[in-house]
Amino acid sequence: MEDVKASPYNQVVNEYERNGWSRQLSQEEVEAKDKPKYYLPHHGVYRPEKKSTPLRVVFDPACQYQGVSLNSFLYKGPCLIGNLLGVLLRFREDLVGLVGDIWKMYLQICLPEEDTLVHRYLWRDLDESRDPTVYALQRVTFGDKPSPDMASYVMIKIANENESQCPQPAVILKRDRYMDDLNHSTSTQEEAEKSKGEVDDVLATGSFNIKEWFVSSSVQEMQAENVSSPEEENPDFKGNVIGVNSECTTTKNVNLDGEEGINQNLRSQLFGPFNLKVSQNKSVKAWGAIFTCATVRAIHLEIVESTSAEAFLHALRRFASHHGWPSTIISDNRTSFVGAERLLRELVVKERKKLKDFATLYQ
Repeated sequence: MEDVKASPYNQVVNEYERNGWSRQLSQEEVEAKDKPKYYLPHHGVYRPEKKSTPLRVVFDPACQYQGVSLNSFLYKGPCLIGNLLGVLLRFREDLVGLVGDIWKMYLQICLPEEDTLVHRYLWRDLDESRDPTVYALQRVTFGDKPSPDMASYVMIKIANENESQCPQPAVILKRDRYMDDLNHSTSTQEEAEKSKGEVDDVLATGSFNIKEWFVSSSVQEMQAENVSSPEEENPDFKGNVIGVNSECTTTKNVNLDGEEGINQNLRSQLFGPFNLKVSQNKSVKAWGAIFTCATVRAIHLEIVESTSAEAFLHALRRFASHHGWPSTIISDNRTSFVGAERLLRELVVKERKKLKDFATLYQ
């Protein structure tokens, strides 16, 4: 492993023990015959473009050995993570958008003692000359089948315990949260600032905190007055809302319908799957494509039959038939979006002359 990757990896893994997120097992615990045991492989996900988390160490409970993984023994339980479509729609109800990310949500939640022994892993500080030491994770693991709903259960419990004293932040935690992302909207800047403080206070009762808050109106006001914006002060500023890039923009274009700025800067995201009833006795699995105008927050929804690039392009074409083609489309790195972008680029390269001739005839 290259030193540029090995050294940060070593620091992150050792941070688990320093913070109490894992503990070293004694020799007696390692050799105990009456206790369950399972060892998790781990690897690094390197994203140097992200200044806040350039490296994420992933423990993989879905990795199979002889056809069996830890997840194959875990029960998922009821779905508590929230309705993505509802969260996004409510986020666009009012003028001021408020976005927060709960800092290391999973790592703030303790595993039951009996579950820690099936979350073992080996580590030896990159020293190949010695035998590895056995550790056990003490906190909820990203990748465990039930972990999203376990974390959501804790959030709902915190909201319920504080609902009588703080009703509004309790509603935000239960209704306007998708996993560790809080997405709320208010009528005024003052209401947004008040909601921030109240949510912080409620989360603190469970030892949680928000990594960073973003308020849309403050960004818009700074850009309108030609003063320093968060993007200029912090190049990594991204108002990312559950994979939908929602950074503020002052771009003004004229679309095909003649309405200034509408649907020119488009954000796209897929959600699902869900069952779609096509006849009285038949249902099929389907997904939804949500297209959002970054200027006025208008929403367009399409049903797609799969998450393939071709299915997304069909949905995009249906969108364009209603609203015209946008000048910019921004999405996350989902495979279908990357594939669609690649197909469009290949089309432009291979059929450049035909496209140019067509544009000349029908401009």
